[in-house]
Amino acid sequence: DLVPISKEIVIPFANHRFIIGQKGAGIRKMMDEFDVNIAVPPPEKQEEVVVVTGPVKHVEAALEALRKRNDEIEADNEDRKLRQFEMILNVANKYHPKLIGRRGAVIQKLRDEHGVNIQVPPANIPADDERANQIRLIGYEKKCEKAKAAIDAIVKELEDQVTLEVEIDNRVHRRIIGPKGKTVRKLMDQFKVDLRFPRQDSNLVVITGIEDNCEACKDHLLVLQDEYMEEVHERAEEQDLMQSYMNPARKNQNQNNVFGFVVAGAPWSQD
Repeated sequence: DLVPISKEIVIPFANHRFIIGQKGAGIRKMMDEFDVNIAVPPPEKQEEVVVVTGPVKHVEAALEALRKRNDEIEADNEDRKLRQFEMILNVANKYHPKLIGRRGAVIQKLRDEHGVNIQVPPANIPADDERANQIRLIGYEKKCEKAKAAIDAIVKELEDQVTLEVEIDNRVHRRIIGPKGKTVRKLMDQFKVDLRFPRQDSNLVVITGIEDNCEACKDHLLVLQDEYMEEVHERAEEQDLMQSYMNPARKNQNQNNVFGFVVAGAPWSQD
């Protein structure tokens, strides 16, 4: 029982590196555990025969452990192949920014929900290049199919969108947008639309989304405009009164015009 023997086991060369482990940690652990020597052929030879040397019982136990480890590696390899399934979707590149979302929020949510890798072509690819429309899905086939269905639904919704323009007095734009855009984001979430305000002194506001949602949002914006414009007019009247009070020349002019005319810069009187 104590006489050392050597036995061979065939393990695919591609699996050797997994048995050896990082910096040889895997093979050392196995040799220490079973008190045997395991000789793996050098990589340059690419041979499949592994030799185990030691007492009979130790060798048999080590061989069994090697078979089990090899089966695990083969299962991982097969699973890895299944995870590498690829599917290519042709989606018009004009929809890609919406699929990506603000700071990548939409595409990251799709990745997390479906457990697939979603690759969108880089923006520097010319629009007339067919690759510019190709979105690649990588993962288990069933999960890719579900991710494809989710993306198709988003694209269908984008295709059904319309764009409406509405004139909103630019003096109330800031009020509608709110501090750091907080108020307008709530409106967009509420009506499920996208709102774009002009950068210059224009009144044109652009609403994008499903037609019914856009119409509802447009009506709401017009109501807000009426409400906020009342405040604008009230503030303007208050400012006029304040300027009149703070400007004596204007105040005197108003007094001089009590009787409708001025004589030598002073109000006319019987005295």
